[in-house]
Amino acid sequence: MQKKLNEQIDVIALHNSTSNKPKNPAGWDHKRLRPLRILRASGSRLKVKEVLRAYPQRKGQNVMIHFNIQSTDGRYFHLVYETQKMIWMLLYEFEESLFFDELDMEVEINWKPGSGFQK
Repeated sequence: MQKKLNEQIDVIALHNSTSNKPKNPAGWDHKRLRPLRILRASGSRLKVKEVLRAYPQRKGQNVMIHFNIQSTDGRYFHLVYETQKMIWMLLYEFEESLFFDELDMEVEINWKPGSGFQK
């Protein structure tokens, strides 16, 4: 189940400097930022165990950085950092089954010659 939260949050985050930038920095900006702890409007606190996925999204001149994270208590969240306004938003809480990692998935293809399209 996916629960829409859409609340503004305070985040303690780690910002990497440009001194440890890779030689080929294309698409690297969203990897410079890593959320560590979250303070919600209700006063509850979350500690980030792992960033499962991070990706940028451009909207006009604004770049929004999306994070799928797992907290230390085993819950999964979708966060967004809006670079123009410099605010963090907690968009969704979701179950582990809704977050699927393509790398962990095994696929078996059974194909027999002659079973496809024929000319």
